[in-house]
Amino acid sequence: MIDDLPRYNTLIVGAGNIGAFYHTPSSTDVVTHAQAYCKHPDKFQLVGFVDTDVMKAKKAAAKWDTNAFDSLQNAFDKYPIDIVSVAVPDEYHHIVMSELLKYDVKLIFLEKPIADSKQNARMIMHQYLPVETPVLVNYSRRFTKEFQVLKNRIQSGEFGDFLNGTGYYGKGLIHNGSHLIDLLFYLFNNVTVDNQYIGSIYDYYENDPSISATLKINNKPFLLQAINCQLYEIFEIDLFYEKKRITITDLGFVLKEYDVLPSPYFKGYVNLVESITRKTTLGQALDNAVINIYEHLTMHKGIICSLEDAYRSFELCHKIMEGYKDEKNTAIF
Repeated sequence: MIDDLPRYNTLIVGAGNIGAFYHTPSSTDVVTHAQAYCKHPDKFQLVGFVDTDVMKAKKAAAKWDTNAFDSLQNAFDKYPIDIVSVAVPDEYHHIVMSELLKYDVKLIFLEKPIADSKQNARMIMHQYLPVETPVLVNYSRRFTKEFQVLKNRIQSGEFGDFLNGTGYYGKGLIHNGSHLIDLLFYLFNNVTVDNQYIGSIYDYYENDPSISATLKINNKPFLLQAINCQLYEIFEIDLFYEKKRITITDLGFVLKEYDVLPSPYFKGYVNLVESITRKTTLGQALDNAVINIYEHLTMHKGIICSLEDAYRSFELCHKIMEGYKDEKNTAIF
């Protein structure tokens, strides 16, 4: 019976923007962990925020009508907690994940990327692969239905052979570029480094440059291009097939299709003509992610982005970093 389905206690570690504050009263998109949980009061009870800056925790708790804690221990002492969102800065992921091993939780919802370094990412994998606690990682485009449909269409062979592609990103290869790499893995599965490095810019993080490089998708070329995020934010992918061109623009909020059609100007020629422009539901990705959590726990549905999925994307980013480091003979990672 539907009335017998459980309601899970949730805790958010990290009282920052993605945890609590991106949401405004006018928001129609679901842009924080708190908003996603609170949208489903029949499924989740947000018991509070943990932050070492207790004033931030109190501010977040006041915004979402819940409790503030200065430590995990205090939160777990007061409440039974089923689900923990880890929304702290990247460099603290491994610390929080290690501490969570002390507690019996049903699932951890981890912000991307899984860690800030190869060593810390491997530590998390080493700690969590042997245990039964599932970890869902927030690579948001995996939770967007239009990209789920696109994945199925690509893998069905509907567009013919993949020819080549280009992707644009900024704000660090690990922090933001891994979003693009993860989406490529999700859509294609077979993504490798081509060992040709074009350049790098330190446009946001001191130890996470944005690197331009060539990849291979199904053994076909894909150019990864870094754009300085101090000029503007960008996330775009352009994919060419025998029968179709697909573009993902506006950070992933717009998906366009181009069909191969006869030229209206030159007899005997064919052009790529825009046929469909579709706004995606990327703004609902966090909502879809918590529904995936609930359905995994209650109906044993598969996790859409597992720790292993996220680590694979991280590992490829690391290979790009290492390759560029070797080429420049400079330690940047």
